[in-house]
Amino acid sequence: GLVFEDVVNRNPFFDFDAQYAEYEEAEAEEYMLVNLWRPVRPMSAVDPCRSYPLCFLDSSTLDGDDFVTVDSASLGIAISLKENPKQRFYYYPDMTLDEVVVFKQ
Repeated sequence: GLVFEDVVNRNPFFDFDAQYAEYEEAEAEEYMLVNLWRPVRPMSAVDPCRSYPLCFLDSSTLDGDDFVTVDSASLGIAISLKENPKQRFYYYPDMTLDEVVVFKQ
């Protein structure tokens, strides 16, 4: 199986060293990644985000067989998903620049 450190160490897009040091210093028992998302394209209340909105997958609709490991020498290890008709997706339609979605990863 995959080991967290192997995935982190082989991912060229993230540097977790500073976050890991802070985690160790705090003697925390767990951590959470929190993300913010909002549309960045100029728009207004009359012209909201309608193309390519961010969507969310309801994790309670995932099966263990949905996960696929992708190992790319240049991009590191990533986990992807197979299509499953049981999966449920949600999105926030017509978002404007003054709205933001906060979610945990």
